[in-house]
Amino acid sequence: MNNQQLIKKWKDLSIEFKSSKKVIPMTDMFLLCPGEVVVNVGGGEEKAVVFYQGYDEKGSPATFFRSDKKDNCFTYGLDTTKKTHVKAHIGKFVKNK
Repeated sequence: MNNQQLIKKWKDLSIEFKSSKKVIPMTDMFLLCPGEVVVNVGGGEEKAVVFYQGYDEKGSPATFFRSDKKDNCFTYGLDTTKKTHVKAHIGKFVKNK
């Protein structure tokens, strides 16, 4: 699945996490998906889809995801020591049951 498909379908998807095999609907974790952002990954740039978890007095915490043709779920975490994002494979996107 490409970024545009993820943006369009996210409310009908869950993530099956590699570590626990738990399947959690994305709508149980996220409130809003405004679209793509560019993140710095090891000196290069990648387009990721940004998801907001909710709102508080500090703003909206964000999570960045990307998929591939096999619907794998990748996330980006910020490595503050290197001032770059690190990409991690955390599971698969699956259709809600």
